[in-house]
Amino acid sequence: MAAGLHISCRLEARVGRSRIWKRILDHCFDNSDRRQYGMGVSGRLFGRSFRHMRNRGSLHRHDVNQVKHQLDEMEDYRPYFTWWVSFVQVAVFLLSILCYGIAPYGVSVKQQSGQVLMASLSIQTVAYWEPENFWWGPRAADLIHLGAKFAPCMRKDEKIFRDIEEQRRSERETGCCIRNDDSGCVQSSRRECSTRVSVWKKWSELAKGPNGRLSGSVCGQDPDYCKEPASVPPHEWPDDITRWPICRKRTSIQAVRKFHAAEHMACEVIGHPCCIGIHGECRISTREYCNFVRGYFHEEATLCSQFYFNLN
Repeated sequence: MAAGLHISCRLEARVGRSRIWKRILDHCFDNSDRRQYGMGVSGRLFGRSFRHMRNRGSLHRHDVNQVKHQLDEMEDYRPYFTWWVSFVQVAVFLLSILCYGIAPYGVSVKQQSGQVLMASLSIQTVAYWEPENFWWGPRAADLIHLGAKFAPCMRKDEKIFRDIEEQRRSERETGCCIRNDDSGCVQSSRRECSTRVSVWKKWSELAKGPNGRLSGSVCGQDPDYCKEPASVPPHEWPDDITRWPICRKRTSIQAVRKFHAAEHMACEVIGHPCCIGIHGECRISTREYCNFVRGYFHEEATLCSQFYFNLN
């Protein structure tokens, strides 16, 4: 019975091999063009080769032949995964450079200066400090946008939140600074609004806003002129401009001017929030200034606190 089983296995093996073309089998078992173990593209590029092993001391010819035989019998593995990961990393690097540009090279900070249009509608020379990158690549803010690990994005940073709260308190005391020549308006404090060429509109006990409001006014935004989200019970906007939402749909400026409505709604807003850097700094500025300092200009918003509201 054992002899019959052995003959049957040999017949099955012979039949199985007969189904595969002989040249395919020869190609699979061909070992003539395999690369030398440990030698790759870089080895051929620099013309490297194995040194001939000589019989020294206890190393006999039999041992040398055995080592060569073991090297020939080893499987020829290729680092496909390493090649793929390296290709993806190089591709991401090139795309990031193409989209974001290259940061200044160095280990400190570099001062950038230039003349830009400010919210006061005057051309001024401004300067800012930009961190350098020792590794020749994108800027720190761009790396964070690409997904780099950054501690304030993963946990609450007390210092950043203290600065945000201070900015919120300062913004609560701002009003709408309207130019007398109808060239525009910008949200600012009383100190930043020139009384010679502008009028500072701020609601108070003597000049209350709609429904007796004291917090405001805000250039380009008002609860009575916002259609979405509307300030209606039970979702009335609070009497605190730092808690106002972004108005997604408002009454047109032409309609406001037609009915001689509030001045802070009829003027052209020339300053919007600009997020600068990676530590929560926000400033009401023009698009030109925001682009110069490589910030993110939010034309849909009117106050910096509209981005801080959901952080707590």
